[in-house]
Amino acid sequence: MLRQIIGQAKKHPSSIPLFIFIGAGGTGAALYVLRLAQFNPDVSWDRKNNLEPWNKLCSNDQYKFYSVNCRLQQTEERRSRLLNEMFHFKAS
Repeated sequence: MLRQIIGQAKKHPSSIPLFIFIGAGGTGAALYVLRLAQFNPDVSWDRKNNLEPWNKLCSNDQYKFYSVNCRLQQTEERRSRLLNEMFHFKAS
């Protein structure tokens, strides 16, 4: 199969960018699926020792690929400040 792709690239050099982009897209998709299988809390590889991995997430764990608003320290400070104002007690 690789020999056919190289043969097509030699006959039609304008198709080389097409092969490059399709190869990069396939590689990126495979790497993303591997990342999801390893780091997503919805996937549990060890059912005996880790039954519910999604319950062990902290508030500052990032398991998404890209997080737009990732200012967790400011969010926690703001939350504790709002709790103090609303209920007049210190949140732990």
